[in-house]
Amino acid sequence: MIRRIESTDVKRAMEQVKEELGPDALIFSTRTWRRDQSFGVLGREMVEVIACEKRDLFEASLPETLFALYYELLEEGVDEAIVKSLIKAMKERAPKEVIKDERALRMGLGELMMKIMPPVLPVKKGKRVMALVGPTGVGKTTTALKLAVTEIIAGRRAVIITSDAERVGAAEHLLLCGKAAGVPVEVAMNRREIQRAMERHGDCPLILLDTPGRNYMLNGWTAELQELLPPLPTLEVHLVLAASTRDAELSKLIRRFLSLPLTALIFSKLDESITFGTIFNQTVRFGMPLSYFTTGQRVPEDIEKATKIRLVDLILKLSQEGWR
Repeated sequence: MIRRIESTDVKRAMEQVKEELGPDALIFSTRTWRRDQSFGVLGREMVEVIACEKRDLFEASLPETLFALYYELLEEGVDEAIVKSLIKAMKERAPKEVIKDERALRMGLGELMMKIMPPVLPVKKGKRVMALVGPTGVGKTTTALKLAVTEIIAGRRAVIITSDAERVGAAEHLLLCGKAAGVPVEVAMNRREIQRAMERHGDCPLILLDTPGRNYMLNGWTAELQELLPPLPTLEVHLVLAASTRDAELSKLIRRFLSLPLTALIFSKLDESITFGTIFNQTVRFGMPLSYFTTGQRVPEDIEKATKIRLVDLILKLSQEGWR
C-alpha cells in the first residue's frame, strides 16, 4: 500500500510513516511544498513523504525491471491505481525477452501510456474563438498573448478580449503588451460587451477571451463565468492549470469547471515542475484532451502544442534512449 504522508516537518512525517506502515516501511521520496497559489492563498511549508509497506503481494510478484518502473512512475506522481493497471498489463502482455530488456520495456510502457490517453485536441482550421479559464496565477493572460503573437508571426490575425478587472492594472498591462506585439486588445466586462467586441473583429481568424482568475473553489464563481462566456456552439473553452499543482487539487479544480463546456486542458509552468505524472492523471482520469503546454515566460517562444509523445517523454525520459 502506497501512502502520501503530509506533515509540518520531516521528523513528524517519519514518525507517522512508522506508525501507519510499520518500522520496515520503504521511503520512496520526500519533498517540501507550499499550498498552491492558484487558490489565492500561500500556505505554510509542508513536508510530503511517499512511503509503502514492505513489498505487498503485487509488488513481490514483479520482475526487478517492472518493479523499478513501478516505483519510477509513482515517483513521477502517476496515480497508484493507474500505475498498477499499466504494470499489470505490461507483465501480462510483454514477451519475456522484453521484460528482461529495460530499454525495450520502457518503450513498450510509453506506447501503452499513450494508448490509454484521450486524443490530443487537433488544431482546427478556419475561425476559432478560444476562452481561457482557470484559477488565479496560472498564466492565462500570458498564454493568450503567446497564442496571439504566434498567429501574428505566421502572418495571420488575432485579437484578445479581456474581462480581467480583478487584478489591479491587469487590463492596462495587457493593452501595452498587445500594442508592443501588434496584437489588438479589447476590454469587455460582461457578455454583451464581449459579443460587441467579437462583432467588431468578426473577420479575425483567432479571437482569444481572457477571463478573470479567481478562487474557483468557492461556490458561485463558475456560474458567474458561465454567464460571461458567449453562447457559441463553436466556442472552445480551455482550462489553464499549473503543472506544479498537486494532483488532488487539480482534480478538485477540474470538477469545479465541469459545469462549463470544457474543450481541453492547457498546462502551464512546466518549467517550474519537476514531475509530470499529475498531468497524465488528469487527462486519463477525466478523459480530457490536452491542447497546449507552456514552458516559461518568453512570448511567444515558451508555448507548444501538447502531444502524447511529449507528455510520456516528460515522465519516462524516453527521448534520451532514441524513442520515436
